[in-house]
Amino acid sequence: MSDVRVVGYHDISFWREGSIGIVVFRSNTAGIASENAIKEAISVLGIASVDSDVRALALTGMNSIFLRGHTVGEVGGSGCHKGLRISPDRA
Repeated sequence: MSDVRVVGYHDISFWREGSIGIVVFRSNTAGIASENAIKEAISVLGIASVDSDVRALALTGMNSIFLRGHTVGEVGGSGCHKGLRISPDRA
């Protein structure tokens, strides 16, 4: 994968291929993404939720140990669970 950069985002990249939104997390060599990556991903989820052309999202990483060191409960204590709720009409 090439090193795709999105202006305004540092720890993730994203783009749309057809009706699928692709979100790529950048993690360190231990598979840990920064809290900023989670905040950026939540921002992208908001963008995707209002884009009627996006029907699905694919979350992936830049290396083979993508987010190995995380569970949802560990990532940021600042409302990540609220931010990741999906509205019933989009599910």
